[in-house]
Amino acid sequence: MVFVTSDGLPVEAERPLSEDLRQRGVAVLQELFANGKVDENGFQRSLDGLLRISSEGEFASMMRSLP
Repeated sequence: MVFVTSDGLPVEAERPLSEDLRQRGVAVLQELFANGKVDENGFQRSLDGLLRISSEGEFASMMRSLP
């Protein structure tokens, strides 16, 4: 989605993160934890981060940072 600012320049807007996508991220984190790929602290930090993000771009960045 592209918006136009007051000075007439186009700005790309990030898509909001859907609850479905957030839940899929939670499932990925749970699987990583269950398989021992992240420890309890890493799981909790990642889960906290996942619950704070608000856009698909932030979600993609977080998913790329996981093992």
